[in-house]
Amino acid sequence: MDKKSKRTIYVVSNMYPSEEYPNYGVFVKRFIELISSQFIIVPITIKKQSGVIAKIGSYIKLYLAVLKLLFIKNHNSTLIYVHFPLYVAPALLPFAWLNRKLVLNFHGSDIVFNIWYKKILGFFLKKVVRRSRIVVPSAYYESEVEKEMGPQENSILVYPSGGVNESIFYPIEQNKDMFTLGFVSNFIIGKGWKIFLDSIEELIKGQYIGDFKAIMVGQGKDKDAIIESIEKKNLPVTVRSNVPQEELLNIYAMFDVFVFPSYRKEESLGLVGIEAMMCGIPVIASKTGGAMGYVKEAENGYLFDLKDSAALTQKIIIYHQLSEMEKEKMRAHCLQKASEYESKKVTKRLLEFLNEY
Repeated sequence: MDKKSKRTIYVVSNMYPSEEYPNYGVFVKRFIELISSQFIIVPITIKKQSGVIAKIGSYIKLYLAVLKLLFIKNHNSTLIYVHFPLYVAPALLPFAWLNRKLVLNFHGSDIVFNIWYKKILGFFLKKVVRRSRIVVPSAYYESEVEKEMGPQENSILVYPSGGVNESIFYPIEQNKDMFTLGFVSNFIIGKGWKIFLDSIEELIKGQYIGDFKAIMVGQGKDKDAIIESIEKKNLPVTVRSNVPQEELLNIYAMFDVFVFPSYRKEESLGLVGIEAMMCGIPVIASKTGGAMGYVKEAENGYLFDLKDSAALTQKIIIYHQLSEMEKEKMRAHCLQKASEYESKKVTKRLLEFLNEY
């Protein structure tokens, strides 16, 4: 498609990867890459800041950049696509009043109004939503958005955050010296890292599965607490941080099973679980949000109750005790389910949705 015939999309996001935080908002970067063949993309994003003043400054710049879009030419053919719309909702209100073409891509925290400033932002967001097209990462989150925002006049597209690229994530053979548990996530308490470590401790005390090890990949404010807990309890866990997405394939290949113990209400999809499945790794996930849409009990993984480390331990034992043939069958089911989330498939639906607007 020639550049002159392409429509312009301004992609707004308060998350985007940097050298220091390569996985922070990586799905936004991937989103831009996936649609850039059919649209002229103008990114309006900010990267993660460590200090309060720097963070406030970056948001001021983001708001000003968004408001400047009020004055663009050809606004009838231009789309403004906003990831995490809650955090820029006040700046979007004039666009809604003027019936500009807004697409709001909701993610986990966009409808959790548990802090005073989120309640204020939520007030603005509810007014913007009525005049926008909506994109959500899972069917579960579609129902949550309608519950919080009310029934939507416009159709809602379920688009799983860019899906999973099968050229980056795929099964590879790797010699394993012992049974290995995997955890890939932000290092914050709601992601369930404590549940994961408690389960490892239970496995050791009960000697249920013999020798094993675990690998935790991620970064976040709880990293020091995680390392301290591992060292204090002498757990067989390795922690890795700042791992670029393209290197995750070799890490997933080290796992026998992937554990996703998050209990956050904001857990709208859990894309890492789908990445693991695309690599043929069964997933043991808590009964939360998006994960319940792709983890099928005893078929491609297992589900356990929120915050229940004993239940997680039991599911790990059950998987460990399966025959090799049963494990192979489960791995095949993982690949089959993950194929539904393949990037090209889900992006085709997104492009159709955008071109119709």
